[in-house]
Amino acid sequence: MPVPEDVAHLISQLRQRLDEIGASDTLTVLRIVAELDSIVDTEGCYAAREARLTHTDQEIAAALGSTEKAATARLRRYARHRYI
Repeated sequence: MPVPEDVAHLISQLRQRLDEIGASDTLTVLRIVAELDSIVDTEGCYAAREARLTHTDQEIAAALGSTEKAATARLRRYARHRYI
């Protein structure tokens, strides 16, 4: 399942900007990564819970471009943060 083009562009910009900042200010990069972790904790948990309610493990793995085993491990990691 492809990532929407505008989101792919934002991710690309973020990666580039982190590389630029990281060359001189690793503490700022750590702060940005902490903010991103917070987003993943919240959104990943919700999306994983909803996906499990409405899709098969095979569908989830295909959407993530991974094996079922790897997809299950990812969903478990998200679940640790909240309420799956």
